[in-house]
Amino acid sequence: MYFKKNSPEQRFIRCAMVSVQEIPKIMQEIMKQSAMTPVILYNLIQNDEQFQNIMPTAEQNVYGLQSLLKDGYTKLHVTLIFNIVRYYSNIFIPTPKQGWDSDPNLEDAGIGDDAQRMRKMMNKIRTTPSKALSKREFEEFFTRIYAIGARIDEYFKLKSCVTSFQKDIYDMLLRPIDKAMEEKILEEIVCLTANTTAPITMRFPGIKGDPEIASLVNTLQDQINNRSLPIKLDGAAVGSLIIFLSVENNVFKSDIETREVLSSFIDHFIKVTNLQQWLCQPKNIVEVVITNGKFYIFYLAA
Repeated sequence: MYFKKNSPEQRFIRCAMVSVQEIPKIMQEIMKQSAMTPVILYNLIQNDEQFQNIMPTAEQNVYGLQSLLKDGYTKLHVTLIFNIVRYYSNIFIPTPKQGWDSDPNLEDAGIGDDAQRMRKMMNKIRTTPSKALSKREFEEFFTRIYAIGARIDEYFKLKSCVTSFQKDIYDMLLRPIDKAMEEKILEEIVCLTANTTAPITMRFPGIKGDPEIASLVNTLQDQINNRSLPIKLDGAAVGSLIIFLSVENNVFKSDIETREVLSSFIDHFIKVTNLQQWLCQPKNIVEVVITNGKFYIFYLAA
């Protein structure tokens, strides 16, 4: 197929184009086709203290909340949209069948499931540090998003709205990419602007303070860090088990994204270290302390 002629960098650019152009358009159209008007949504958010805790007003404005009053949903940033549709569950789209913290099953094909797929696909592209994709990664991305595009078009058709998202996605396979377009797309990838990191600490209180475990974690540091996650292990120490990490600041743009990235890292960390064998009930939890004062607890599977 045509895309096999692309370099790894060009493959990344094409996936990035979908992430920064088509996925936001799809989510904006979902908002537009709902019964909720932009002005009513604006007033709802302004008076919702709990939503302010999830995404502060200053952050909402960065992502275009004020544009609701003048431009409707057309200029609302996709990050804010995903926060809205998740928080105001079932107002815009049904909650994904497996929830917002898990991957949909293969047979889950509702609009909420596809929104979750697009959110995870977009975030993966955003946080790909090498800005290059293998043929397998590229084929997997476009196979999934092409199928999603078809289902999205059918979804809007049922609402008497004609869209061509599947065709637009396919056209991105063939569209010539010049240097100016490449630079523009790269500028729109959020993680490129996040060159600084913040230190965080994870503690596993369900693990006894055995120096052997901390030593093992330090030995496996390269394997733990050998993954496209915006978190890097700096070292481990005893006191239960304590690990020290560096996290790209763009991870903290929203509480939802922070939790998702931390959860992904914890799953990866436990798999690489085979940590499950040392965990003991009833303290199968991970405590995360971030330098900005936030504190998270994650519950591990038994």
